[in-house]
Amino acid sequence: MKVTATVLAAETLMPQMPILAVKAAVFVQLWQHPLLEPAGETDGAYYRHFAEMVAKGDLALSSKDSYFGQPPSAFFIAPLYIYFLGLVFKLTGGSIVAARAVQLVLGAGAVFLLGAAVQRWYGRTAGWIAGALAAGCGLFSFFEALILPAALDPFLTALDLWAIGRAADADGAGSKRKWAVAGAALGLHALNRPHLAFVLAGLALVVLGVKQGEALRARAIRAAMVLAAGLMVIAPVTIRNYAVGGEVIPIASTFGIRSEEHTSELQSRETISY
Repeated sequence: MKVTATVLAAETLMPQMPILAVKAAVFVQLWQHPLLEPAGETDGAYYRHFAEMVAKGDLALSSKDSYFGQPPSAFFIAPLYIYFLGLVFKLTGGSIVAARAVQLVLGAGAVFLLGAAVQRWYGRTAGWIAGALAAGCGLFSFFEALILPAALDPFLTALDLWAIGRAADADGAGSKRKWAVAGAALGLHALNRPHLAFVLAGLALVVLGVKQGEALRARAIRAAMVLAAGLMVIAPVTIRNYAVGGEVIPIASTFGIRSEEHTSELQSRETISY
């Protein structure tokens, strides 16, 4: 059994080595680029600040210190990346380099998941081609060097596609669980890109509407599993927004894009600098 597990691990990891090499080459060129540093009034600086406060123990970002002495509010930027970065900071002592390295590894995982998703739909050759194209996509590698939510998008998108394809192929009782996983994946992605909540609702409608010779009740159950799983992932953020900011905002105001209005509310504090 141990030999089998070792062989399986090798077969899984070996194709990732060239991908990691390509991404590492981009990483070496960009990891200290001055225009990519999360400092000043950039969005990256806000994510870095909030992540540092999470790493220090303010998990709900409910203290005035986290908002530069201003009253805390509902999230005005997408929260998933804050907590991803906060976890990395907690484990590494606040290392930006470590955060970018983790994003690089997730990017390699995205290539694997995308290839697996395409292979499920169109065959092994198409899967390898899709994986190769994703591995060589400079935009993906550039995103992974950013201290911004875009760094997680390649992995989360590939996870969405993989989970949806896996659920679409499933039969019987297992299909309900797999549709729930697909809904949870989209819910997680919505915490990084709030407009993906509309995709979550759209997927539930598609699952409900595609007949494939099945009764309405069976389709309705699967659609409900998609929607419920996604909403369960989003719910803690909605509850936090109401508890801290007093507003019923499902994920983030302004769909997670920092606006001038929110920036002006925090102008009394000094510019974020590192």
